[in-house]
Amino acid sequence: MSILERISAESSIPLAFLSLVARTSDHRYKIYNLPKVSGGQRVIQHPAREVKFLQRWIVSHIFSHAPVHPSATAYRPGTSVRNNAVLHAHGRFFLKLDFEDFFPSIRVADVKALLVQVSSIVPVSMTEADMDIVAKLVTRYGQLPIGAPSSPSISNAVMYQFDDAMSHLAQQFTCIYSRYADDIVFSTNSPYVLGNVLSEVRKYLSVQTSPGLRLNAAKTVFNSKKRRVRITGLVIDCVNEISVGRKTKRKIKALIHQFMVASLDVQNTFDLKGYLAYLNSVEPKFMDALKKKYGNEVLDAISRV
Repeated sequence: MSILERISAESSIPLAFLSLVARTSDHRYKIYNLPKVSGGQRVIQHPAREVKFLQRWIVSHIFSHAPVHPSATAYRPGTSVRNNAVLHAHGRFFLKLDFEDFFPSIRVADVKALLVQVSSIVPVSMTEADMDIVAKLVTRYGQLPIGAPSSPSISNAVMYQFDDAMSHLAQQFTCIYSRYADDIVFSTNSPYVLGNVLSEVRKYLSVQTSPGLRLNAAKTVFNSKKRRVRITGLVIDCVNEISVGRKTKRKIKALIHQFMVASLDVQNTFDLKGYLAYLNSVEPKFMDALKKKYGNEVLDAISRV
């Protein structure tokens, strides 16, 4: 039984339709742009419902069984940006790196290679033809699309060897390594070693061919606790505490005040609701302070919007 036949049998969706979707999946996306915080536009490729269904089935039955390195902190149940930042809270010196076009850098050949590697441990039997279909369904025009529900877990699995190599490199230089999607951080208490770490990372990438990753030179940053350190959007202060930062806290307080005097528009109200949900996961102490200052009734009213 082919993989599409199995999906058809489990879902009662006609095999002919699934075969058509597989052949034409590249054309079944809605494309739109979102502004980046750093400027420019990010192209989002949102798959149609039928493609999304197949991608989620594939993740559940195949890629969820692929090993993910412990240093990969994004796209995992029970983890957040806080978990990533906490790993580096006691460091004094930091090297932050970023990949250019991370998801699109992962190609259909990389996905196919991963399928071959995990074929003996996943509960779905796949022929080479099945692997070709799976790799095509989770890519678009040969690249991992930003916006597909399958892309995050596939990226983590594809990056296992890279994460393993970087973890060993970090141990060699007495550092801590983590990767949150395309954001890489090395931290250490040993001065003068991170320049050598960067050289070794570049050397590794120069010979690695799968996936073909490139560092974003503009986002290669050395930092220390002499200045403010921000890791995946969170601030690590001089006493090793994790925070959303003073600027964000002032903004949240201002929005709450506007909500209380009924001068907050609908969009900013939803933004405030998102901020509060974010605070619950990354800085619960500040959330407790807001409850004490404004009262549970006010924050509950915001959450019910």
